[in-house]
Parts: sequence; structure tokens; C-alpha cells
Amino acid sequence: VIIDVGAHIGESIFNFKKYSEKSRIYSFEPNKNLFKKLEKIKKKYKHVKIYNYAISNTKIQNLYVPTAYGIDLSLWSTLNLNYLKDRWINFTNINFKKISLKKIKINSKKLDYFKIKPQIIKIDAEGSEYEIIKSAKKTISKNLPILIIEFHNKNYKKIKFEFKKYKYCDYIFSPKNNKLMKINNSNINQIKKKKTSTNLVFYCKQS
Repeated sequence: VIIDVGAHIGESIFNFKKYSEKSRIYSFEPNKNLFKKLEKIKKKYKHVKIYNYAISNTKIQNLYVPTAYGIDLSLWSTLNLNYLKDRWINFTNINFKKISLKKIKINSKKLDYFKIKPQIIKIDAEGSEYEIIKSAKKTISKNLPILIIEFHNKNYKKIKFEFKKYKYCDYIFSPKNNKLMKINNSNINQIKKKKTSTNLVFYCKQS
């Protein structure tokens, strides 16, 4: 059982099904326009459920979608404008003042509300990862799933501290060694310097 938070247009659904065809996937995407695309993708696979919600420990009403040169940059959609500005400055050479923002009304729920029993949770939410984890306390403590979370320097320490109570350790996949490497000061500093996004894996030995 897999929870996919920040489903976008189904990239993770495709990859999870590629390696685990019989897996049950619960995907969450707050953007109504992307959700329509997910509905078409859902028809191609068995055991996939999709939900048009943002996941957060607090009530969220707006999603911000940056637009540059008339193109919606949906991969950068965020619930948190401060994170968007910070990432835009670090990852692009385009002046943030030159982009426009679309504000989309959305609905949100806590992940615990759905009472799913996952083995894996993937989170890619452009800076809202910590709030998602806070909304999933019961889900995580009861099931101790593997978590795949996009790294953000602003919330990494809070997330790591939150997971200490569950005795999780954090890792990064090394293509060179074809295995997970435990995070240390050296590789976390390398991650901070990268101009591309990086996923971390949080794993509890008791899971």
C-alpha cells in the first residue's frame, strides 16, 4: 500500500506500478486541473484511488501556481509562497518579480483522516512536507512506513527531529553504489548545494 502526496500528473503512479503492478496506491493532488488528468491516468491501472485534496495539519484554502512566459509551471505549485520564492531564487536565473501567480481555491484534510495503512509514503509538496507529516502522526506511528520525501533546507531539521520519536534514520540513494547511504554532514552539505531536487528516504528498522 502506497500513499502518494503531491501526485502532479501521475509520474509516481507510473513508476510505482512499473515495479509493483499489484500495489494499491492512494494519490492526493489539490490542483483541480491536474486532478482531471489523473482521472484519465487512473483508468489505465488497477488499485489506484485519487483524491482532490491538499494534505496538511491545518486548513488550507489556496494553492499558488507560478506562471512564466504564459506557461503554468505546475511542478512548482505550492501552498507556501515563502518556500516558492526561496526555491525560485536558488534554482533559476529568472527574476521572481517577472513571474505571475495563479491562486487556486482548494480543499485540505489531514492524512490521518483517511485511515490508510501504508508501507510507503511519498511526499513532494514544494515546502509543505513538514505540515503533511504532522497531519499523519497516527498513520506513521501505527504503520512505520518507509517515507520518500523531497529535501528542502528550510524544513529538513524539523522533519528529522519529528522522526526521531519513531526511531527513523534518513538516507539518500547513491547511483554510484546502487544502494542507500546514511545521511551525514558531508552529503547533506552536497545536497544543499545542488541545483536539482533530491529525495531523501526515511526508514525505521522496526518497520
